[in-house]
Amino acid sequence: MPAQQATILIPDISGYTEFVSRTEIDHSSHILNRLLETIVAAAGEDYVISEVEGDAVLMYRKGSPPSKKEIIDQCVKIFRAFHTELREMNMVSICQCGSCRGISDMTLKFVVHFGAIEEINVARFVKASGLDMVIAHRLLKNNIDSHEYILVTKNYLSNISDADETMQLAWVPSKEAYDAIGEVEFNFAKLDAVKKSIPEPEQKKEIISDLGIQSNQLEIEANYKDVFQMIMDPDQRQSSGGGGMKETINFSPIPHIGAKHLCVDDAFTLEVEYIGFTKTGKEFTLSETQRIPSMNFYTIYSYTVTDLGSNRSMLTTHIKAEEGHELPMELLTVFKAMEEEGMKSFKAYAEKKPQKATA
Repeated sequence: MPAQQATILIPDISGYTEFVSRTEIDHSSHILNRLLETIVAAAGEDYVISEVEGDAVLMYRKGSPPSKKEIIDQCVKIFRAFHTELREMNMVSICQCGSCRGISDMTLKFVVHFGAIEEINVARFVKASGLDMVIAHRLLKNNIDSHEYILVTKNYLSNISDADETMQLAWVPSKEAYDAIGEVEFNFAKLDAVKKSIPEPEQKKEIISDLGIQSNQLEIEANYKDVFQMIMDPDQRQSSGGGGMKETINFSPIPHIGAKHLCVDDAFTLEVEYIGFTKTGKEFTLSETQRIPSMNFYTIYSYTVTDLGSNRSMLTTHIKAEEGHELPMELLTVFKAMEEEGMKSFKAYAEKKPQKATA
């Protein structure tokens, strides 16, 4: 295809390399996928996605360049959507792995350039290439002392009528020199003020001050962080035999407040939803609703994992009725016995599993 004029827009997630270098690759991949999908959705249909390169989305819009106001509004829209998604994920997070704890460290910057591109058909995909795509991509590496900004090249600015408008941002002229390309001039504006203006998401986790009656307690020869990671993962509970059920159906790739799963047995199906999480010193408490509607069983069940030092921990469980319900004592005796056997199985599983955390 012949070369065509296009506006190139690259939103780039900073901190990506450190993020995926952590050991929990499944969680980091899922988080990054959500963030990239958020960026693409916020970009809308005006831009063609050329490719996704791990931490960046390369997109373009053919024809005359949009005004500076339009491109800044587009970048700010994507930026706000990105940070809203980050904050919502962080708010409901309960996982203590490096990837999940590093959510709030992710940042986003933008490169805007205007020039010639060539579209190449690769199977059923269309990829944009050419020198100007290379220039835009190279500009992601620069000496700007920030990880969150909008960079617009001189080539873009010289093709629009409102190049001198500030759009309430503080623009700084700069330039970079690249091998085989030469010097590239641009203006950039940091997005600190925009970030501060993004409202915090609505609180989604419950603060449960009264955990109810103590159900069981067991000391485990394993680090409390590792024990908690096993407790909050429905699949590991099932693998340990700690749930006492035949099958677990997990609906969430990462455990979080609002995550749901089913524990299936021959006689009933237990519906579980995580509703509360607290971390105090060296102690974690996870609360969940456990419901069997057919048996009128509506309870709130809590797991507390406490550090005892020397890679030892205490697992304590509590139970109480959900508001508007009563504890069915005839069922509680049966479930408590099941739980006691399950905790013994979980203890054996946790003590054999290789340790990741340190005291």
